[in-house]
Amino acid sequence: KCFELNYYYLGYNGKVFGKVATTFSISEFYLIRKIASLNIFPLIYYKTKAKIRQNFIYNRRKFIFLKGINYYKYKGFGYFRINKGPLKFLIRGRIIVNAIAFKNANPNYSKPQVNKTY
Repeated sequence: KCFELNYYYLGYNGKVFGKVATTFSISEFYLIRKIASLNIFPLIYYKTKAKIRQNFIYNRRKFIFLKGINYYKYKGFGYFRINKGPLKFLIRGRIIVNAIAFKNANPNYSKPQVNKTY
């Protein structure tokens, strides 16, 4: 048993930006849990919601800026989707940001499709 949360995020299919529908599940639990202990919860319950909102805006602009092929020196975390959820790993060095090449090199990488374009 679980609670399913349906939401949208900004996606890019190599040609257009648009809304991507997805679902997140919260497994059943017993007794009482603090809302902050869940993997996902509403922004109004965050202590630093103003800062988080600023980060959303900054990251959205950065995401739009990165369309096409981009080369960067990067130190930080990368993520790759696997069945159990995102796989987090450390990156140190030069990277290429190229959504189309990634899609072509990983044809079985399941990713929700852009539904509504902007």
